[in-house]
Amino acid sequence: MEEAKNTSELGTENVPHKQPLKISEALVNVNSIIYMTNSIHNCQPMITAPEQAIHHHVNRDTQFDDSWAYGSAVNKFQDELNRQSNLVKLLEQAENYAVVLYTWRSCSLGIPMIKSNAQENRLEIYQTSYEVLKPEIDKLLNFFDFQYRAVQAFCEEMKHVCQERSAFISDGYLHTLGQFINMFAVLDELKNIKASIKNDYSTYKRCVGILKAVSDPKELSKMEAFSMFLATNNSIMTEVKKGMKEIPGYEGLICDIINTCVSNYEHHVYLKTAEKHVLVKVIGFSLHLIDGEFVNINKLENKRRLNLCKIDKIFKQVEVVPLYGDMMIGPFKYIESTPNFDPFRWQHCMSEERSIQAELDSKMMNSLRQEHFTLVSVLTRQCHLNDMIHENNKKYDKSSCLETTPKRQKEDQIHQELYDLALDSLHKLSSWTGKIMELYSWKLLHPCDPLDNRSMPKDAESYERVTKYNYNGEEKSYLVEIIAMIKSVQEILLKLEERFNEAIVRHMYAELQDFVQIQLREPLRKGTKQKKEIIKSTLLAIQDICMDMVSTYSRSNDPLLTKLKKDAETGFKLETERKMVPPSSTQLYLLRTMLESLVEKKDKNTGRKTPRKDLDSSHITMIENFLKKSRYWPYLLNFSKNVQECCDLYQLWYREFYLEMTKGEKKQFPIEMSMPWILTDHILETQHEQMIEFVLYPLDLYNDSAQWALHQFKKQHLYDEIEAEVNLCFDQFVYKLCDEIFSHFKQRASSIMLDRKFRSQCNKLGHSVKYPSNRKYTTLMRTTHFQLLGRSIDLNHLIAQRMNESILRSVKIAISRFECGDLTGIMELQGLISCNRLTHRLLSKYLCLDDFDALVQEADHRVASPLGRISQYLFVSLNTDFMPQFCYNGSTSRFVRTIYPFVDPVENEKPPNAAHHFLWGTKALSNLYSTLYGQYSQFIGPPHFQAMVQMIGYQDIAAIFKEIQTVIKHIIEDTLVPYIRTLSNVLPRRCKMPRYEYTSPGILEYFQAQLADIMMYSDLQPKVFQVFREVGNAVLFCLHLEQALIQKEILEINHAGLFQHVIPKPYLNKKDKTKEDLENELRTHMKEMEAKYRYQNVVPLIKKLGTEEQTQNVTQMAVLTREKLCCGLSIFRKVLEELRSKLSDTVWQGPIPQNGVLDVVENMEFHRLWSAAQFVFCLPQRGNEYTVEMLFGEGLNWAGCTLIVLLNQHRRFESMDFCYHLMKVQRADQKDEMCRGVSVRKMVDRIRKFQILNDQIFSVLTKYMSDGTDGIPDNPIEMLEPPKYEREIESAEPTANKRESVA
Repeated sequence: MEEAKNTSELGTENVPHKQPLKISEALVNVNSIIYMTNSIHNCQPMITAPEQAIHHHVNRDTQFDDSWAYGSAVNKFQDELNRQSNLVKLLEQAENYAVVLYTWRSCSLGIPMIKSNAQENRLEIYQTSYEVLKPEIDKLLNFFDFQYRAVQAFCEEMKHVCQERSAFISDGYLHTLGQFINMFAVLDELKNIKASIKNDYSTYKRCVGILKAVSDPKELSKMEAFSMFLATNNSIMTEVKKGMKEIPGYEGLICDIINTCVSNYEHHVYLKTAEKHVLVKVIGFSLHLIDGEFVNINKLENKRRLNLCKIDKIFKQVEVVPLYGDMMIGPFKYIESTPNFDPFRWQHCMSEERSIQAELDSKMMNSLRQEHFTLVSVLTRQCHLNDMIHENNKKYDKSSCLETTPKRQKEDQIHQELYDLALDSLHKLSSWTGKIMELYSWKLLHPCDPLDNRSMPKDAESYERVTKYNYNGEEKSYLVEIIAMIKSVQEILLKLEERFNEAIVRHMYAELQDFVQIQLREPLRKGTKQKKEIIKSTLLAIQDICMDMVSTYSRSNDPLLTKLKKDAETGFKLETERKMVPPSSTQLYLLRTMLESLVEKKDKNTGRKTPRKDLDSSHITMIENFLKKSRYWPYLLNFSKNVQECCDLYQLWYREFYLEMTKGEKKQFPIEMSMPWILTDHILETQHEQMIEFVLYPLDLYNDSAQWALHQFKKQHLYDEIEAEVNLCFDQFVYKLCDEIFSHFKQRASSIMLDRKFRSQCNKLGHSVKYPSNRKYTTLMRTTHFQLLGRSIDLNHLIAQRMNESILRSVKIAISRFECGDLTGIMELQGLISCNRLTHRLLSKYLCLDDFDALVQEADHRVASPLGRISQYLFVSLNTDFMPQFCYNGSTSRFVRTIYPFVDPVENEKPPNAAHHFLWGTKALSNLYSTLYGQYSQFIGPPHFQAMVQMIGYQDIAAIFKEIQTVIKHIIEDTLVPYIRTLSNVLPRRCKMPRYEYTSPGILEYFQAQLADIMMYSDLQPKVFQVFREVGNAVLFCLHLEQALIQKEILEINHAGLFQHVIPKPYLNKKDKTKEDLENELRTHMKEMEAKYRYQNVVPLIKKLGTEEQTQNVTQMAVLTREKLCCGLSIFRKVLEELRSKLSDTVWQGPIPQNGVLDVVENMEFHRLWSAAQFVFCLPQRGNEYTVEMLFGEGLNWAGCTLIVLLNQHRRFESMDFCYHLMKVQRADQKDEMCRGVSVRKMVDRIRKFQILNDQIFSVLTKYMSDGTDGIPDNPIEMLEPPKYEREIESAEPTANKRESVA
């Protein structure tokens, strides 16, 4: 019912206003809604065609095989019945031969050609070809014999009827003769169009002639006659014309057939669309047959034997009808080919006005939607109401219409309602199917004009022009919607088949017995009383055939027959029973034929007399009403079969006619030209919100086609072709559908991730960022089974598989994009991973997907490798790009790319091209997020480090730190140590601190002179400073990464606190309260909160109620969470300690001072070298030179300060630094002079800037390297004696001698 509801939403604006319901009717509606709701929740959505693993039909059409059982019928009706039976059998044979002709494929194309008469295996090829072709040619020869017999039988029937024109002829018999005319025309056209039959027969004759396989003269003459039969077009219709010309008065019978077909068409005396088309074809073929030299159809109209004006309108309404399969004809073409064609009598057909057959507009669709909505509503309500009555088998006292009626009348009323509902359903299904087939037929005969469709190529194939390019988008949508209406109603009807069949049979039995036993009693009495033997004998025969009397009834005791009095006078009351016994098709045919003979109107042309004048008008009306009611009984007796046939759209796939036109160049057409796939692909391409639920209905057309291939055509090759196309189309369907579903949910996830304020600001600026429309993919995702060529397909499982692949591919693409850029891409990577995670969560509501973290691990190659792609590239980029080319700014905590790199830039690969749904969903969203994340592409800061922590776990962080330590070790040992040795040699041995009396300009000039060699060292900036920058950036990277990790752990601890029984203390008002009162109040509040949140403490609960595995897991998680709270777990400190262990070379400490403590003048320790380096980069810039901050950033300072702290030279550096000494002197004398082009004040300003920076660095490093108690580095304190100078030693010796002597 959900599908019906969704379909009706497309057009319910014209629902008429209804009167207020009574309370009883309202209760019935409520129960119906409950029934519908339960049906929806108990099964998958009804968005598929009927699913029947086993098809079965109860065939109640006896094909007149039981005619011997009705010997009591009047002889003339029995004779007509026998002749009708023979004609029906011939029609069945004709259908079999039509199948042979239509499905014929050329066999000779597969036979190898004989290159020359000298070919060795020539006879062997001919023999094999003969054996292959003979069974097929035998079918054609049998067809040749059959058409001769059929023409003879038809002419004999025509002659027999024309000789007895005064006798009654039933409409059913005339309809059968019309079917014969249609059959002859169809077989003739199939024979004419199949050139492959002629080619195969020519090949067969050649083989027979060479092999001399046939020697019988009769057979040879038959073969020659068959050759002429194939070579002559319209040979069957020509023979029919010849036979009919020998029958006197045949034109009158043909006119009766035409008039019967016209009447049946006008009064809609048909149910199936094929029957309607047969009526139109019979009219055209019959007019073509009788018009000629001796008979003029125009004169027949003048004699009022025909009404060409009505036929003109019919041919305009239905310009094109299916001849057979995909072969279409225009009935009016046969009229135009007649000898006496008069265009002035066919004004409608000759007009340029477009036929209504080709129209399918919104107005018509609104009408069809309203019909569908009403039908589904009535089906649901009536079936539920009757279901309750049927199950409970008691009076349903909530409906006022059932309260005052007896039980039998109530049941008859229920059965009649269901009968009417079934008939109405068949009519609507047939009309909807007819609309599709008529439009399709019209399109096949009117190919696309290049002027109407500019996208059609000039060399488009003929079949491509009638299918692929012949429908606009609106027509395709309407076709899909009508197909959905048909298949949805079919599913409901077949689910209620049992109830309908029972109600139909019971209603027919009740109507038939009431009519035969009760309503015909009065006409029988009058006919007997007035001695009308025809009426009496006919009515008695009807009763003998159809009446099912109770055992107590006997005609000898019936006062109506014995006394000829009315039942009201005698008080006789006849009761009829209620049984579930349907009448047979033979019974119905005899019943209707005999009733038609009674009420037939007088024919002036034949002078035939009828008993109609002897019946009362009320009796005539009664009989005619029964004839109208029983007109559709044969269809309803085979309800399920006719439901299937009314919904059958198999012709939308078959293309045998167009394959024949290719002359063997095409074995089959591609799926782009197949109507089922065209409609399916149209839904997927347009992405209409409502249409997406109909996407499975066009696929059911393959089921219809396969059903015909197996059961009607009985051709394995046709089924194999259908199956091959289904396999290809279904793969394409699942691929496209899953892409759309993934794109839709990716759009939703991307839209959800956008900040609301940002969205509102965009809207204010005129850039609308809308949420994706709510396409109803969820109903498709809930579909767990639907039938396709007998296979039950779990669409939910297939979509889940594709979603896993799409998510995995999206993550791989995100990682690949990250690998094609620098470390700034970590922000986009985190965003893409978060977007895919949200997409996975949205899809998981409807699909059973793999764990997202497992998919990320697979994409990151962490399943078999300890280090993933992200971590590996992060380290590679860190080593090759980040450390040598980025500058750190401590005020913003950001790394920016250097202005002038001293190493070659890294050349990254081009990012992989990917569809937008693998990124952010759409092009607009991709551009939007590219702009957003472009703001993070010019620096690396705290957001990037937080993203790194989110993307890589503890294991990868530890591995990266370990690799960084290795890199720093190699840099120090292989590069930095040699440079330091070189600089130590350049550094002057003696460089003492000048006294204040020298003034700041003098001190500056002194240091410039002393450090001239250092300043002139060519590799100082491009190599030495570059190495220090790399070390500093590596240290800063470790520091910032740990800070981001700490923030993450704090957040996790806060979130986990509630579940580990960590309850924060509540706020207490301390006003006018003692300490004891506050403690008591705090204790009370804590107990209340502990009791309130005791169930949030999951550890004891799982230990009590969980399994051993769950208990072990929760214990480990609790320990891991508590360990994060422990103090002293600093990764950065461990990195510094490891770095300190690498500084064992003597170059860092210099030679041992002579005094054993410190050499102030000739100090060669590292801090003195760093002082010289700092003096160099403290020099103010000259002109357009880049400053050291612009070239190297603060990583340079971090490297030097880190090494100084690790070497325990922090205090010495601050005491003995050249720059600090200059700054102290300048602050004292406040002089500002130019010394060798250097301003003292600018120099001091830069020194102060770097002093502040150094103090900050020392503070941070000291904090990490301290033991956490007094802020002092945890190095062992060494007690040293104060130094003794030579004078003190000499003066101390006499004093010591005196003391010794005194002692």
